[in-house]
Amino acid sequence: MNDKRRAALRVLERIEQAGYEAYLVGGCVRDLLLDLEPKDYDICTNALPEEIQQIFERTLPTGIKHGTVTVFEQKIPFEVTTFREEAEYTDYRRPTSVTFVSQLETDLSRRDFTMNAMAQDRFGTIVDPFGGRKDIQDRRIRCVGDPRQRFSEDALRMVRAARFVAQFGFALDERVSEAMHSLKDRVQHLAIERIVAEVEKIWGSRTPARGLKVLWEHDLWAHLPVFKDGFWKRVSDQWIEAFDWVRDRIVSWSYLLYLGHIAEQEVRSVCRKLTLSKVDTSNIWNCYRLGLNWHGSINEKPLKLYLLQYGFQTTYRAYQLMELIHLRKPYSSMEQVMREVWESMPARSIAELSLDGKDLLQYTNRKAGPWMRETFNHLLVRVALGEIPNQKEILLEEGSQFAAKHSNTVDSTID
Repeated sequence: MNDKRRAALRVLERIEQAGYEAYLVGGCVRDLLLDLEPKDYDICTNALPEEIQQIFERTLPTGIKHGTVTVFEQKIPFEVTTFREEAEYTDYRRPTSVTFVSQLETDLSRRDFTMNAMAQDRFGTIVDPFGGRKDIQDRRIRCVGDPRQRFSEDALRMVRAARFVAQFGFALDERVSEAMHSLKDRVQHLAIERIVAEVEKIWGSRTPARGLKVLWEHDLWAHLPVFKDGFWKRVSDQWIEAFDWVRDRIVSWSYLLYLGHIAEQEVRSVCRKLTLSKVDTSNIWNCYRLGLNWHGSINEKPLKLYLLQYGFQTTYRAYQLMELIHLRKPYSSMEQVMREVWESMPARSIAELSLDGKDLLQYTNRKAGPWMRETFNHLLVRVALGEIPNQKEILLEEGSQFAAKHSNTVDSTID
């Protein structure tokens, strides 16, 4: 038993010692039954939020209106939520109000899927009123109650169903599948941030393609914000299955944009609409433009030039994207091959050249200007390709000749 689970059980014990019920609930119980290590341990109780705040010394009212208080046990945060039932949903996402209740089963009945509607006490006893354990054994995703009602309450549950298919390799229950087909248009009301969060989890799943197929087969892509403006609904199974060949989220996003026929100049704009970070947007754009414009076979000279311009990580990502575009599985050995080429280069940046700007100015008797950058780039390429040694005297002579030859194009100012 790890420290986090031990601390979670201690939270249950402290709540029980105060005279209340307390259970682990939801995804952590599901993961334990799947022999997976839960990332988080959520807790439910019949104690009211203010009563939880009295039991624990350190708490945060993170969602107190909806009954959730974050408590700290051994410096580890746990969300503790009071048993509740929910009123009608009016925005395809949130209930208009919640009511605190005293029965665990009432709380479990409001949850999305049976595998997420189980609880476990601190002694390991499972409370499973809706057959979640059997559905896990049968590798089946089934809603708690009527799937049409569950998806009408929160349309994101349809995207979550696809994500669970990718994560666990489960199949959709027939009623779940039918409800998704009939209610697919509801996803247009979802916030793009919530959709992207689920797609990110698909990228990290065992079989991303299985989850993505659910989104395509049920025509959800055609209704999701941002995605509905592309051409994703025309994608074949063969293209989707290629997602299982990579485990880099930047490559996966880049490939997804390619399948949506996103033009190179539109990539950054689409990434912003997807609310991706500036760093992710830059990485995706660099991967995309190199992957789509990768020329020729992977031999040493072009590869070194790509590595010099884009760096190791972007080049390796772009290689993977290029292979996916051609429906080829990237070679598993290529990362090591590229790394060896990258590390064997005599210089990988201008800073690694045995020459500085002062030396070059003094040797050429020229004023500083754009010609210097051009000259240093030329020297870096020649050294990296092994065409000249990384020695100061040779670099000065080569640099002087290059600057003189290209004086009309890089800078003609001479003392």
